[in-house]
Amino acid sequence: MRWFNPTQVTELKKITFTDEDIFYFESRIMPALEFHLRSPRMADLNDEFHKLQNNLEITLEAIEQLIRSEQYENEARKELYNLIIIEDIKLHHTENTLQEFLKAGHRLNILLNKKIFPKIPKEKTIQKSASPYLIQIIHEGLIKIGKDFPPSRSKTSKFYIVSQECWIALGKSDPERAVRSYIDQLKTTL
Repeated sequence: MRWFNPTQVTELKKITFTDEDIFYFESRIMPALEFHLRSPRMADLNDEFHKLQNNLEITLEAIEQLIRSEQYENEARKELYNLIIIEDIKLHHTENTLQEFLKAGHRLNILLNKKIFPKIPKEKTIQKSASPYLIQIIHEGLIKIGKDFPPSRSKTSKFYIVSQECWIALGKSDPERAVRSYIDQLKTTL
């Protein structure tokens, strides 16, 4: 897919982009930027995470109660457990499905809490088109094609020109806020 129009291609070639560089940006960088812009808002992601986590915890607790029912006097729960075991043996030739599900559920719960949840921002997030992550993608793309364009807020810098052309291709107006956010982020990580 062609992301850059002929005028943009000319602008990029003025700052030493080759046809291969343009192809790389159009085939790798632009789709990544578009994907990030179209992904769900973080607040929605946070809501879905909590729904999944709550439902998983409820399900795991119910299965744990069912498995423990053999030890208690709840006859109905014991009978349900026995029916599940009998049907499990008929269907899968095993009686471990509940235990396997429980183990998998606990692994999923650990994954959600230790790996996924920390990646979800807790506070209000900035508008996606102002996200420093978009400029980071562009910067990493420049590094990949061997362009040593240092991040800069100057609208005449090669770095800013590439960012601007990507923004235009995405139908956005100006990457100024995103470039500023990215440079500020770089300063805090140095």
